[in-house]
Amino acid sequence: MAYVSVITGGTGGMGIEIAKRLAKNTKILLCGRRESKLAEAKAALKDCENVEYAVMDVVNRDDIKAAVEKAREMGEVKNVIHAAGVNEFTNGKPNDPGFILENNIKGAQYIAEAFLPIICEGGSYLNIASMSSYYNLLPDYIDAFVEAMGGNFEPVKEKVGSKSDKAYAVSKMFVRWYTLSSIQRAAARGARINSISPGLIWTPMAKEFEDVIPGSMTAYATTLPVPRMGEASEIADLVEQLCDNGYINGCDILIDGGNIGNLTFEQFDEF
Repeated sequence: MAYVSVITGGTGGMGIEIAKRLAKNTKILLCGRRESKLAEAKAALKDCENVEYAVMDVVNRDDIKAAVEKAREMGEVKNVIHAAGVNEFTNGKPNDPGFILENNIKGAQYIAEAFLPIICEGGSYLNIASMSSYYNLLPDYIDAFVEAMGGNFEPVKEKVGSKSDKAYAVSKMFVRWYTLSSIQRAAARGARINSISPGLIWTPMAKEFEDVIPGSMTAYATTLPVPRMGEASEIADLVEQLCDNGYINGCDILIDGGNIGNLTFEQFDEF
């Protein structure tokens, strides 16, 4: 039976680059909210064989169930890359903090609950987090995260307040924590689970942020130990390695040009 790689957020810059890598050895199922964008992504992958897509909102359980069924029809699910998420901005306007938290937290939870039970032995499950997930201390949020998993988002919303950037950072910290808490569920399937925390990566999402605050990313990137923005292809390289390496498990890997390691304690306090 053929192997399948499922990629949520499959219409984004990272999603398409990841699909190019994994299409060498598996069929590809791209998942995203808008069919027009999915069709464009499939067209961009015209040189790859066996690319299909499913319209899916990561917080809609019916959509997710349909995507699971389609993946099973295509073959045996070998890799799941959960790259979908809500950013700080949409169309130049800040997103509501509660909207960010609920989408990114529920999305990580719902996708894992649906796809981990069907991932094959030797499979790889990857969550895409963010370097911003390191800006806050995890022990301060664990109780709130547990409440959110049960459907009560008020404790985490109270901690975040009205800041969209903090909501995004905290939601991605949840993704890292949830990855670690899912090791045994993945192991029960003979699979592995990891997360990746990208830094400043030049994608359409990054461009949107740059359009809102000109120079905020490109200028800051020149101050990093590796003084540039990262490329989506570099994230895809890492994803491919993690899917192939059978011994890396329960890890989050920062790929940020040294940004987090270069921050001072005073800079962390600013967050």
